[in-house]
This record gives sequence, C-alpha cells and structure tokens, in this order.
Amino acid sequence: MKVIASLTTAALAAILGDYAVQGSHSLVAHTVCIVRYVTTPSGSYPDSSRWTAYGVTSLTATSNRSFSVEPARKLLTDEWFGASMTGPGLCDYRVDFDADVSGPLSQRFALALGYGYAVGAEAEAINDVPHGTTVQFDPPFGGLRIVELPDGANAGGQNARAYSFVNTNHYHHWTLTVTGPDMTVSVDGQRYETVHLNGPASGGIIFRVWNARLDIRNVRISKLRP
Repeated sequence: MKVIASLTTAALAAILGDYAVQGSHSLVAHTVCIVRYVTTPSGSYPDSSRWTAYGVTSLTATSNRSFSVEPARKLLTDEWFGASMTGPGLCDYRVDFDADVSGPLSQRFALALGYGYAVGAEAEAINDVPHGTTVQFDPPFGGLRIVELPDGANAGGQNARAYSFVNTNHYHHWTLTVTGPDMTVSVDGQRYETVHLNGPASGGIIFRVWNARLDIRNVRISKLRP
C-alpha cells in the first residue's frame, strides 16, 4: 500500500507541476481532475447490468458486454425510449462502442416518426426524460445531426451532415472523446463534429432510440490525462 501511495503522490506531483509551469489553469479544479485520473483504471468495460432503461423501454442484456434497447409500447406517444449509465467520474475520457440499429419497427408510422438513435455524454434521464446534448444517427436522413434533449427532439438538428455509413443492420464503431465541456464524435474512423455539451456535469452516457431496435456491444471507457 505504501508503494501505491508513493506512486500516486509522485504522479500527482508530476502532473501538477506541469500545470504550475503553464500557469493558465485553475489549480483547484485541475487537482480534482488529476486525482480522479490517477485513481481510476486506464480502461474498463462496464457490465451490461449497469445500464438502466428509462421511459417505456425494453432493455435486454445479451451478454456482459452487449445489450439491446427498443420501445416497449405503442410508438405514437409522448413517452421516451432509451437507456443510460452513470458517468465514469472523470473530467476527460473516451467512450468506444459498436452499435447496430434495425428498423423501422413500424413501417406504417415511419413517415411520421422516422427511426434511429442518438448518443450523448454528460447526460442523464430525469423522471424518465433524457436531458443532454446528443448526436443522432438518422437513417431516413442518411446522416448525423446534433439534437438537444428533450426540447430539440422534434426540431431541426444542428450541423446536419450526410454520411454513406448511416445505414441499418450493420455494426458501426463510435468514439466519443470528452474533454471538459466538449465531445468530439467519430464513427467508423470518420470525424463528425466537436459538440458542446449542455447537460449536467455529473451526468453519464445516454442512448435514445425511436421506432427502432438498437444493439450495443463492447462499451469501453478509457481515461484521458486532463
């Protein structure tokens, strides 16, 4: 234990020394971030049991590293569908995962509802309503767009951009790089945007789905040096 404590102290001293030399950061805020960084494993695969459904959602764990979410009731409602997980407790971190969307579940309502999913960081479900900044994977549109939840769910997205990889029944690899209040998004190695996160700072990772089934696997959280 003494060796671990010594190594932790040395790491803290080294990183704090960097910031002291730079002289452009709040020492207190960065001390908190550095303590979290030093005391957290370099990477982890959260178990599927850590995800919680919100709204009226069917969440099925298919293994300890994979799960699916889909609406559990009629689609023409004001109810929300999705899943969330508490955040890693880090100031800066990276989230990797693979996601495959299949839909529309209801072809009859596809014109009115569309179908797809969204993912966000520093977000959370409050009283079964998702709150936070998300990037929306929208097959009918054929691209990605930024959507603020909950108010922006039915509004036009910001920074809408078409990509050929936005399709169904195929796993795509996502990377979310969270640095402070910003999140840089890449899918299948193609960078989308750096998104400003307006959700709660203590929030976690959130998925929203509509008129579709979403299969998620191999979620990995990696710490980044603040």
